[in-house]
Amino acid sequence: MEKEDALGHYEAVRDLKRYLNPEGPNASINNPDWYVKNPKGKLESTPQREVLWGSITEKIFGELKPSQGTPVGILLAGPPGAGKSTLLKKLFEDENLANPNITGGLKLEDFVVIDADNIKTMLLEQASKDGSLDSFIKPASFKALEDFGVSFSPLEFASLVHEESSMIAKAIQEEAIAGGYNVIFDQVCSNPKKVDDLVEQLAVEGYYVSVVEIHADRNFSEQSAFNRTIHALQDGRSARYVPTEVIKDMYDEQGFSKVRSSIQNLLDKKMCKVSAYIGCYAQDLRSKLPLKLAKGLRSKDGTMHVENGLQNTRSDGKPEEKTKALAGVNVRDYLENMQNTRSDGEPEEKAKALAGVDVSKYLEKMKKMLQKQDNTALQGELQKATNPVNKNAGSVLKAPTFKPSADKPNNIKR
Repeated sequence: MEKEDALGHYEAVRDLKRYLNPEGPNASINNPDWYVKNPKGKLESTPQREVLWGSITEKIFGELKPSQGTPVGILLAGPPGAGKSTLLKKLFEDENLANPNITGGLKLEDFVVIDADNIKTMLLEQASKDGSLDSFIKPASFKALEDFGVSFSPLEFASLVHEESSMIAKAIQEEAIAGGYNVIFDQVCSNPKKVDDLVEQLAVEGYYVSVVEIHADRNFSEQSAFNRTIHALQDGRSARYVPTEVIKDMYDEQGFSKVRSSIQNLLDKKMCKVSAYIGCYAQDLRSKLPLKLAKGLRSKDGTMHVENGLQNTRSDGKPEEKTKALAGVNVRDYLENMQNTRSDGEPEEKAKALAGVDVSKYLEKMKKMLQKQDNTALQGELQKATNPVNKNAGSVLKAPTFKPSADKPNNIKR
């Protein structure tokens, strides 16, 4: 797929994101054949769905056996697009970074890896095979667009299995901990209570606990998630759309990372339950320079001492200038800016079905607009779109752009 087409596809999915509500009518947890509510109002899986749960659990555990010694639990923390998996792999495979204090001297294949995103992939693969992706999960609006030649990959509907994947991940987590398996918990970790509860549970069960953190400010996370989607579309791979609202929720009103705050709160406890810690900045992980890690070990008095500790940076570079210019442009803001120029009609009525939409004209119009921009004008627009700081406010802001209505697609003719 050409880049212009990839951008147009991304824009179309973003315009339809309201139909991808994790708790909406097309969410897998709302399929009555799969889930029912018990007398207390709690969701329970039906026998039919329990078969799939069992299959996914077996795949994740594989041939692994419970630890023969002290089990190791590694908490992998960071926002979407930060590079958690990349850093973790380096800690096991890179001779210069390998750290037995983190890994317990084990190999990556010795761990049960619990990653809700991986579970989403399994759920959607099964839905593609058994036809439930088309018969239940895929919203009618997306089906209407497919009638005009637009194709969507299963992962673009990942949010519709979000709640179910979290339920399965939680069940596997409980089974793995109770069984004494070595476990890697690949999580965002933006909720301090959930982080504390997990580490406390591991400590009670006799685990050696370590934390691997990769810190990214909001701009970096959004840009990285966006680039990952666009590159996947260009390469013909399945692309998972991550709404910017999901990333926004991982940062507080001042722009500071909730993940960084949660982990720091964990490490600052007088009786820290974490034995070893490693952290780095996401942008440093992607550079070609030697990776400078923050490292910490728990002392005999129960406190954690960290060298080169990470600071909770904001998207405007405060409190230190760790937010370097990202390669490429902030296309997300630029596209929002372009939407203002594309808005050529009266506001459309709210939340009507998109049956009959000629999306080919929509995407073609966008492609032509991109092609018509000369380099000077384009650079001017991009410069405005990549200047997120309101210096008077001192907080993280997007460039002043038109924000499309959450309940209607822009410039799509019915």
